[in-house]
Amino acid sequence: MLAMRDYQKAAVEAVEREFRRGVTRQLIVLPTGTGKTVVFSHVAKRRGGRTLVLAHRTELLDQAVAKIQLVWPEARVGRIQGPQDRHQGRDVVVASVPTLARPERLQRLAPEFSTIIIDEAHHAVAESYRRILDALAGGRRDVLILGATATPDRADGRSLRPVFEKIVYQRTLVQMIAAGYLCDLRAKRIYSRVSLDGVRVRAGDFDAAQLASVLNTANRNELIVDSYLRFGEGRKAILFAADIEHAEALAELFRRRGVPSQAISQRTPARRRRALLYAFRRGQIQVLTNVAVFTEGFDEPSISCVILARPTRSRALLAQMVGRGTRLHPSKRDCLVLDIADTTAQHQLSTVADLVGLEGAGEAMAAGRSVLEVVRQRQGGRREPEQQVLGIGVDLQAFDVDLFNRSAFRWVVDGNRMRLPLGGGAGINLIPAGEDRWEVWLDQRGEAPVLLHEQVLPVDWAQAVAEEYVRSRAAHLARKDARWRQMEATPGQIETLKKLGLPVRPGMSRGEASDAISQVLDVQALRRFRPRRPPLARAAAR
Repeated sequence: MLAMRDYQKAAVEAVEREFRRGVTRQLIVLPTGTGKTVVFSHVAKRRGGRTLVLAHRTELLDQAVAKIQLVWPEARVGRIQGPQDRHQGRDVVVASVPTLARPERLQRLAPEFSTIIIDEAHHAVAESYRRILDALAGGRRDVLILGATATPDRADGRSLRPVFEKIVYQRTLVQMIAAGYLCDLRAKRIYSRVSLDGVRVRAGDFDAAQLASVLNTANRNELIVDSYLRFGEGRKAILFAADIEHAEALAELFRRRGVPSQAISQRTPARRRRALLYAFRRGQIQVLTNVAVFTEGFDEPSISCVILARPTRSRALLAQMVGRGTRLHPSKRDCLVLDIADTTAQHQLSTVADLVGLEGAGEAMAAGRSVLEVVRQRQGGRREPEQQVLGIGVDLQAFDVDLFNRSAFRWVVDGNRMRLPLGGGAGINLIPAGEDRWEVWLDQRGEAPVLLHEQVLPVDWAQAVAEEYVRSRAAHLARKDARWRQMEATPGQIETLKKLGLPVRPGMSRGEASDAISQVLDVQALRRFRPRRPPLARAAAR
């Protein structure tokens, strides 16, 4: 079973404590990528009885099944979706809301669940969800209804209070980044001359068709591609467009400018979508443009750039878009958000600064100041933003928004193998074991390798296992901000650098020397590493 992190354990305990106090309609709020599935899977297991998990999209259902089986391997998991109706004798039933909300399907399901979990719970006030909850829980106070979401906000402003009584546990994006559970987030606001003032608003956000007609222009599209080429540093990027034609036009423009790119939308056949995602994961596609496909239920931790080619008034939608890039991955140092900011006097737009909880920063950015300037001013420092111009007929003001300076562990990456050095020839290796699955091995000099988790895991979960191990045992060795890294390089390090043919400069620190040596020796260790799974571990992984 996948062990819980400290905040996940605290969330589970909060759910149990509040239920004992009589709060049976609960909400937990955790940012994308921090393991909400881990939390509600442990809740379900500890409560006993049967659990129903509700979600509204196929991707969310697939994700829930896969991760529940990782967290709770012995659970018998069934599924209700379309023609599938496997729920008899199952510990956990994962159900499609559009399917289960049909009266003839809902009648087949006995109200015998002790726990009902709603993934992406900001959708729960919709009539289809309410119909299911009324039928299976009604006024019963012995049934726990637990919602999980990255943000309790809705674009239409509707309250979640008709479904949930209380947020029992919450952590913010800033807290999770500062604690090292999500990657660093950097942002650049790119100002265009497009006006949004004539775009209608429906259900709290921009009318999609009208928005697309305003945004999909040659100049603005060139601005987006130029911004990526200038600031994206070749990062693997996902772009959110206004409509299908906008996504396809941008993908074509990226390709003409030499950047491998493809578009995905609801029109994309399932087989082609799988092929494109596989190519994106392998780095054969550098920029993937999409329309409302990857806001929920999509995990690709190696994404290190999010391009907001469409504005939004919705904080919830912004959180979903930015959240695609905040998951940990050993190959990336942070996630860059390119926020294409159009002009408006009429609409209040959601910005990255608002998302991370910097009050007033949204207005300051709209007035021409950067989030970095706002942050530093609050800290007592003052610095004017730098204005830069691209020669395409559109002013490009790109303000550095260095939101966080979180310490992180330093990984060495060699192809699809990854290593977290621990010093003294030791390290934790992530070794590929199938498509998008890795094994986690502790490799210590002179000792047999130790498998740290019996299951093969997605890369961000494998990284989490490695870093949790280090946090509890050797964080002082692996963290980028460790005190020893600031000290002067030792004679032994200098000698090793010379033996390896690496440059030695005056005043070199131990951290710099260690990183240079590690880049050679730990890559060599990765290439030599040939793990042998014990028989029990092989069986558990299947």
